[in-house]
Amino acid sequence: MFARLGASALGALRGLMVYGLLVGLSSSVSAVEKMTGADVVRFCSQSSGDAASLSACTFFFQGALDALATVQNMGHPFTFCVPQEMRVQDLAALYLSESERYPEVLDEQATDLLLGMLLKFFPCGRA
Repeated sequence: MFARLGASALGALRGLMVYGLLVGLSSSVSAVEKMTGADVVRFCSQSSGDAASLSACTFFFQGALDALATVQNMGHPFTFCVPQEMRVQDLAALYLSESERYPEVLDEQATDLLLGMLLKFFPCGRA
């Protein structure tokens, strides 16, 4: 399940992720609107077949991975540890799988859902 996060816990990471998103988003989501989980599902849906939407999907998850790497390199500790070999396609597939399992949360902010998913699947210190 997507976990809910406190706004102060990962504010810097969210800011970096949003910046990454704004660089590559299509015009279907205004920069002043919060991108929801449903927006990400729509962008990443293979049924859309729209190159701009699939690019927005890639930018969202690549931005997330880049932001994670940047914040970790700055020495900020995390409660989740994404494997270095995690690919954009793998992260998107996991997100879509979770969105099918928990459609009731897709009106939430996409970055909150993503961060909750990372906490669920990639806790630090997992054996």
